[in-house]
Amino acid sequence: MSWNIQHLEPYAEGCEPHEEFNRALSDLRPDILLLQEVDRHQERSGGVDQTALTADLLGASAHYFRPTPEAPGNYGIAIVSTLPVIKWHQKSLRRSPIGMRLTFMIQGKPETFYCADHERAVLAAELENGWFVANMHASFVPGWSHLMVWRAARWARKEAKRAGCNLLLCGDFNLSSHAFLKLIGLRSLNDGVTFPTWTPERQIDFIAVDKHNSAKATTVEVRSYGISDHCAVVVDL
Repeated sequence: MSWNIQHLEPYAEGCEPHEEFNRALSDLRPDILLLQEVDRHQERSGGVDQTALTADLLGASAHYFRPTPEAPGNYGIAIVSTLPVIKWHQKSLRRSPIGMRLTFMIQGKPETFYCADHERAVLAAELENGWFVANMHASFVPGWSHLMVWRAARWARKEAKRAGCNLLLCGDFNLSSHAFLKLIGLRSLNDGVTFPTWTPERQIDFIAVDKHNSAKATTVEVRSYGISDHCAVVVDL
């Protein structure tokens, strides 16, 4: 399961974000959960460690939080796994030198303002079952997001090969092109709009394998729970 949780920002009227998050995890019970836009000890999210909280809810055997930027370490990406993890891997990704104007829903109204990009990263779990599962949240700047996903795929493929594992590269890619993924040697296992949750128009959240890998998805689900501007993507392999 891959989900940009946007620090559990609520959008549905009357939504209690932690209750909805608990319900989502109870409904879906993922073996491995890849999270983007995760908070740790942030006032806006109640000061909790969202990765550790998620691990407790799932009864996970392993979890890892990677802050982006690396300091002060209170926002980033995470992996929570109920499957045994042999080793954690990570790589920093340079931020875009330019930002752009973005629109956010604030108290039910769209507001637009300039946002600078920040340092990104790829975080991967080398699993005992022979999969190398990598998680990323790419830049929102068009073009730079493509370059970032290409760099992440190149690194993850090399590390997976060194470990003798099959590769899964997942996360919020901030791009919509299946053709581009094929060009860099990836095949998406999910196909369906994921963003924004209130009127989904684009697929920017992916769970992808090497294009030559024969793995098939037996089920694919895209779920919205009234929290975050991204839907959760769930794939059974």
